[in-house]
Amino acid sequence: MFNKILIVIIIVSGIAAYWYYSNNIGNNFERGMVHYENKNYTKAIQLFEKDSDNAKAQYQLGMMYYNGIGVNKNLVKASSWYHKAAARNIADAQNTLGIMYKNGEGVVQNLERAELWFLDAISRGHVNAQANLGEL
Repeated sequence: MFNKILIVIIIVSGIAAYWYYSNNIGNNFERGMVHYENKNYTKAIQLFEKDSDNAKAQYQLGMMYYNGIGVNKNLVKASSWYHKAAARNIADAQNTLGIMYKNGEGVVQNLERAELWFLDAISRGHVNAQANLGEL
C-alpha cells in the first residue's frame, strides 16, 4: 500500500513540475512576443518584465517605453532598459542609445557617448549605426 501511495505522489509531483516549468521558465519572452504581435501590450509588458534578465526582453521593454507602445512614452525608462540590453551586446539597443545620446533623449546629450554606442553597434554588424555615426 505504501509503495502505491509513493508512486502516485511521484507521478503527481512529476506532472506538477512539468506543468510549472513548461509554463513559467524560459518562455516568458516568447509568450510576450506573441502578445506583443497580437497588440496585447499590457500582457506583453508583464511577461517581458518577468523575463527581465533576458537581453531581448530588456530591449523590447526599452523599445516600448521609447515609442510609447502600451505604456506612456518614458525616455528615461527606455534608456534604462536599453542600457541593460546594450551591455549584453544587443546591437539594436546600442544603436538606439547612440541616437538617444546624440539627441539628448532621456539622457544628457553626449556626442562622445553617442559615438561609442554607434561603434559598438557597428562592431556587431548594425548597418544603420554606420549611417547614424556618419551623421554625427
